[in-house]
Parts: sequence; structure tokens; C-alpha cells
Amino acid sequence: MEGHVCGAGAVTVGFGGLTWWLMPDNPMGAGWLSEREKVAVLRHISVNQTGVENRRVRVGEIWEALRDMQVWLVWITVPLVSFFSLRGRYRENLKK
Repeated sequence: MEGHVCGAGAVTVGFGGLTWWLMPDNPMGAGWLSEREKVAVLRHISVNQTGVENRRVRVGEIWEALRDMQVWLVWITVPLVSFFSLRGRYRENLKK
């Protein structure tokens, strides 16, 4: 069973690396999009007011994230899921 889990992890890491290498940073770098499609994507992004690229973090954005309930739910959910997953594996190992 351990070899199977290691193989699945290798597939995940490989897929992540491939995605990181193939995905463009922004719509303008997407070689598979035509100029018309790039303009359409940029118009869609401008309506959402999300922007194409921003490398500067503003203090207001940090405070906004700290007040966002979805951020808190992720911060609570991820450790709980990890804890209960590991607890189950630990119990399985004790039974062996």
C-alpha cells in the first residue's frame, strides 16, 4: 500500500510541475489565445475589477482578508481535516 501512495504523490507533484510550467502568468502570455480572445478576457477581468497582475500588497487588503469569513473557514477547516485524517491513520497502525 505504501508504494501506491508514493506513486500517487509522484503523479500529483508531476502534474503540479507540468501545470506550473504550462500555465501563463496572465492572459497576454497565453499563446493559444488569439488577440480577439485576449481582449475578451481582459474585458471580463476589468468588469470583475480583479486586475491582471499585482505584485504589491496593501495593508487594506490584509485587513480585508482578516475580516473575511471564508478565510477563517479555510484556516479552521484545513487543520481539522488534516488532524482527523492523521488520527485515523494512527489508529489503523495501532491495530496492526
